Amino acid sequence: MRVTFTISFVVLLVVLTFLGNENNDADKAYISKKGRAIAAVSETKESRSGDSRVMAMRENIDAAAELFKIADDISSGVMNVDESSLAMARRLIHIRDGHVKKAALIVLSFGTVSKGSFESILSGVINYHDAFLVKIALAELLRYKDQQYFGELYPKLEEVLMSGSLLVREAVAGMMHLYINKKNYNHYKKFVNQLDENSKERVLLEASLERFRLEVSGS
Repeated sequence: MRVTFTISFVVLLVVLTFLGNENNDADKAYISKKGRAIAAVSETKESRSGDSRVMAMRENIDAAAELFKIADDISSGVMNVDESSLAMARRLIHIRDGHVKKAALIVLSFGTVSKGSFESILSGVINYHDAFLVKIALAELLRYKDQQYFGELYPKLEEVLMSGSLLVREAVAGMMHLYINKKNYNHYKKFVNQLDENSKERVLLEASLERFRLEVSGS
């Protein structure tokens, strides 16, 4: 898929990661597979039109499909990103379905930075169990570094490092060098001691601290 306008490096990272052919095929397969599951459940004698499981599955499919269509139209120049699309993405990103979250992240990556989008990504993705999505969310959040409210991210990162799922803890720790700065370096030098000394996330956070130290020193 060809992106037809200039966008920031981080947005490009998100778009290329999520809108490649392989990921498109995976998402189409997801929608097809879920659709067949809905049909199978709906055909059983026990199933009723108001079955909450069927309804939830159908809603997730519809949400993901609509968001992917919006992202596709924006990236191909068919439409411009607008506030209604961003508002939809901010709302649907809280659905506990990775494909919906992925689609919402793509749409938000096309928009300008806003506190609403920042807070939606923070609450909807950062502590989700999918480490890949968390990495992409962290990359997207770098666009917000110059915003006054950016500091709200750090307590959430520390919460994930302490109590998130294993792969998410490791993903966050491995990307902390992007978020460590001169103001919080000493804080994280102390914070790392709160992590299990035998854990991979501690090793990764220590590596992030060392990487930042070397970058600052010019070594």
